[in-house]
Amino acid sequence: MFGMAMTAFAMADMEYIVLETGLGGRLDATNAIDDPVLTVITAVGMDHMEILGDTIEKIAAEKGGIIKRQVPLVFDGNNVQAAAVFRQIAENCGAPCREITKDAYEIQEITEKYIAFSKRSAYDEDTTWRLSNTGCYQVDNALLALEAVQLLLPKRHLKLWKDTLFHVKWPGRMEEILPGVYIDGAHNENAVERFVETVKRRPVHGGRTVILFSAVKEKEYEKMIAELCQNLSVDSYVITTVESTRKVDAGELARIVRKYTDSEVTVREQLEEAWAEMMKQKGEDGIAYCLGSLYLVGMIKELVKGEPEC
Repeated sequence: MFGMAMTAFAMADMEYIVLETGLGGRLDATNAIDDPVLTVITAVGMDHMEILGDTIEKIAAEKGGIIKRQVPLVFDGNNVQAAAVFRQIAENCGAPCREITKDAYEIQEITEKYIAFSKRSAYDEDTTWRLSNTGCYQVDNALLALEAVQLLLPKRHLKLWKDTLFHVKWPGRMEEILPGVYIDGAHNENAVERFVETVKRRPVHGGRTVILFSAVKEKEYEKMIAELCQNLSVDSYVITTVESTRKVDAGELARIVRKYTDSEVTVREQLEEAWAEMMKQKGEDGIAYCLGSLYLVGMIKELVKGEPEC
């Protein structure tokens, strides 16, 4: 498929091609490109450990395999251990690098529909950027994209860049699919931490908060559950099972949830039943969040697409 894609790009005479690694980086098919104009590495967390390694440093070394000799690098430096690995690889390769952390920006406002932020630099201090997404972690990604585009296009196109960022849509990332119902692809401990950060910074609402949760076997789902239960005020949890050979039994997940919270926990093995239960518990004025697995996100989008409009 990679070969087919590159052939199609060549036939289309593309000016720029953005290649995203499928897993890791060092051994990914996309790493066959020897001379990219730029490499970008986003946030690193404990994920795919059975393949990439069981420590942040090992995972970062695999992801850092895309760093090329004398090719500029932009990377998320919020994880100290991963950042140290990337800096060392870049130094060995003679690759100039720019490191983006939370210190690089200030969030000015979070509403139910957008985030407004500014960059902490004298060059951009008077510019307000907006994302039509309420995930705090997307500000980090937006900053990475802005740094990348400024390296590629030294001439600034400020209005175009601001308009483009605001109109970018991230399916399955704090996506409001129905009024008061959000789906988020958080499926590892790091992503759940960022999800929790986002929910805690959102405007306070008067209704109930319900979480619909599921997970797959390879993930550290007990740590994910503990992060949710110990750091969010949630009225009730609805636990279900995803359609995958890697699924975790809903009863097992519910047992762990009850270990960390006194909130109501309901088990519904079938997603259709879990969805109906979640909507009932949410009520008209509540908020529901669905997370834990990308399989769950996909299943919910299919379910909602098939529901009749009211």
